[in-house]
Amino acid sequence: MPPDCALSGSNRWSARLRCLTQTFLFSFAIVYAVQMVFFTRDLNLSPAMIGVIFTVGSVGGLLGGMAARTAGVRFTTGRTILTGSLLRAAGIALVPLAALAGPAALPLLVVSRLVNAFGWTLWEVHQETMQQLLTPARLRGRVNGSVQFVVQGVDALGAFVGAGLVASTSHADGQWPRRRRPRTAAGPPAGRSRCAAPRQRRLDLVQVSSADRACPIGRSPGYR
Repeated sequence: MPPDCALSGSNRWSARLRCLTQTFLFSFAIVYAVQMVFFTRDLNLSPAMIGVIFTVGSVGGLLGGMAARTAGVRFTTGRTILTGSLLRAAGIALVPLAALAGPAALPLLVVSRLVNAFGWTLWEVHQETMQQLLTPARLRGRVNGSVQFVVQGVDALGAFVGAGLVASTSHADGQWPRRRRPRTAAGPPAGRSRCAAPRQRRLDLVQVSSADRACPIGRSPGYR
């Protein structure tokens, strides 16, 4: 837990709000670091496709900004902060499902980003407003600077932890443990020509190897 969570200060609600913010940003930084590797290694997404996910999905942030005032008036600030937090978590929870979605993985990730960005903007607008209301005017500059310093440090720490998690679960060749590189066919033994090498039992019916093309059928031992 971030160190700032243990200090309640003069206002316990403001301290709890800072605690929740730092804890979420720490967790999100870990998820974000692992998520990018998941996109490229497991889903085989190209940089262009990843750009489409974040570009189209970020429209949810614009929609969240447009709906923030209406949501605050209708549902109160506290409930809007809670709703935004739940939507952020729901958007992140959709990401692992892309591994099971098949061709629908890209639309699912776009929806995930939309939901996450919409909830993030709702939460950001109202939690910043709440923090300003709970902080005395003479302390707002110092409080904002301190919060930003701690938040950025927690974010960097989470990214470092996420990178370490990826490195610890990968092989030396940079692949996930469950993915293996295809084995290459062994060449002929030393001292023997390719024409004298016996033909493999498992024949590739689609593509003929270059060794079979180079060797006449009558001279290729083991040909059937």
